[in-house]
Amino acid sequence: MGPAASPRAALDTTPAQVGPLSADPVQVVKVQRSLSTLDILGLKVSNGEFCDNAEVISTAALTGRGQWVMTLNLEMVARMATDEAYQTLLRDVDWAVADGLPIVWLSHLRGKARSIPSRSCGVDLTAHFLKYFSGRLGILGGVAVEAALAELKIPRERIVFLDQRVVTPNELDDIAAKLNASGCQLLLVALGVPKQDYVCQALRQQCPGLVCMGVGGSFEILAGVIPRAPEWLQSVGLEWLYRLCSEPRRLWRRYLLHYPRAVPRILRWVRAHLVSGA
Repeated sequence: MGPAASPRAALDTTPAQVGPLSADPVQVVKVQRSLSTLDILGLKVSNGEFCDNAEVISTAALTGRGQWVMTLNLEMVARMATDEAYQTLLRDVDWAVADGLPIVWLSHLRGKARSIPSRSCGVDLTAHFLKYFSGRLGILGGVAVEAALAELKIPRERIVFLDQRVVTPNELDDIAAKLNASGCQLLLVALGVPKQDYVCQALRQQCPGLVCMGVGGSFEILAGVIPRAPEWLQSVGLEWLYRLCSEPRRLWRRYLLHYPRAVPRILRWVRAHLVSGA
């Protein structure tokens, strides 16, 4: 299938497209006014490009406007199809961006002028914020975090909060207290779906000015522990196939049994929008 993308690829390509984030509130207000959200499978998803979404998330964090940010992909959609509690939980998401290419494709049913132009992948956002976020950054959970920081040449002291424990509900009060004491403004939550989503919702309430973003296995990819698909496979929506071939024993149930559960929900949504023309 071709060589895997290098761990530094996200860091090397994304900042070149975006450049350093600006903390100018006037500039950010202009970006936010130019963006809108689309109803994709019952969720409100930003129609912005990567640079727009990175700017909005960064500025919300720098100005203390707490948010729960979700990088939406088919894993979440599939879980929504079978887990009513999870579906209800996602109504509290403040800002969702299209991590998965199928989400981008579905947006084209809303018309070209309103569609999402490209992915805002969680791995790329993670790399971007590690390098470019000018405020106080924290990390909760994750595997190979230290290796990822070393790979990207990010000084450890840049991270004001780092806690890699396996989070349980009775630990959230302690975590929230430490986050508030650290002054953390943007927290990357790498606990996997659905745990990271429940944790983000809880911390959103206990740390009002904090921006929480679920990033799943981003650090493992950035550290090179998990190979990332070549860019050409990513561009045609076959990153899942590359990962399945790389880790068949771990991922076959997710991709071959779990993900297909999203299909009926997607088809109902597509049919409704084709009929209504909306």
